[in-house]
Order: sequence, then C-alpha cells, then structure tokens
Amino acid sequence: MPCEDITETLNLQLDGHERLSGYRLAKRTCGRAVGQESLLAAELAGRDARVILEMDVEDFVADKNLVDEVETFLTLKHFFAVKAGLRVFLGIESGAAGEPCAVATVICEADQWIVEVDISVEALTQEIKSCGNCKGCGALKKMFRQPAAAAAPLPL
Repeated sequence: MPCEDITETLNLQLDGHERLSGYRLAKRTCGRAVGQESLLAAELAGRDARVILEMDVEDFVADKNLVDEVETFLTLKHFFAVKAGLRVFLGIESGAAGEPCAVATVICEADQWIVEVDISVEALTQEIKSCGNCKGCGALKKMFRQPAAAAAPLPL
C-alpha cells in the first residue's frame, strides 16, 4: 500500500558564507530519494544562497538541454525545493509549522549550516505549474517542440 504522507524533506548544507555546499531531497516517511537525491548539487554547489534565489527558472532549465518531461519535472522539483529551503534559511519566509516549507531542524557547527525543511509536494507542484511546465506560457514548451523545418519532409 502506498504511503499517504507525500511530504518531502530537504536537507541543505551551507558554509559559513551562506554558499550552498550540498543538499538532499527525499521522501519524509521512507527517506527514498526524489529522482536523484542531489540532482542539481553539482550545478548549484558553491553558489551564494541569494544568487540561487535570483536564478531564472527558464534560463536554468533551458541551459540543461533536458530530453523528456519526467527529467524536466524532477529538475524543476529540485530547483524549486532548494529555492524554498533557502528562502526559509534566509528568513524571507517564516518556515513555521503548517507552511508549505516548514523548518524541521537547523544546526550550525564548525562554520557550516545544516537546515532541514519539510516541503509540501502540493506547493512544489503548484510552483512548477506556474513556471511554465503546464505549457501555459510556453516557456518550457519550446524545449519539446520540433523545429518547423524538421516537421515537414524535404522535397526530392
């Protein structure tokens, strides 16, 4: 029987200068990774938290040359989860219990921050839909559309 708690836990690691050093996104109840547990860590590691928050989703996704909708969805899910966790870490959002992104633990030791937040899957899904993955604004639709020249056969 599938688990009814679909909340995800994001574990962020930041250095003393508020630069992301790593993260892990997993299901809260079983600890299983969401896609790859640190799907975007290589691209985001070393960046200042505020710089990550300013990153444009369309540019970020376009630069990745994603090949299918599942890969795009997981990329967006990780991207928005990291941003949500960073907004709470920086105090931009409260992270209070009951919020879409709620603080579970915060630890500061040896010039490193470890921040764990619980994220509502519904909140991430809404953010993904509003960013263009719903194909409403067309931002990500372009990625999966064939060029017009390739659609028509060449005359012989």
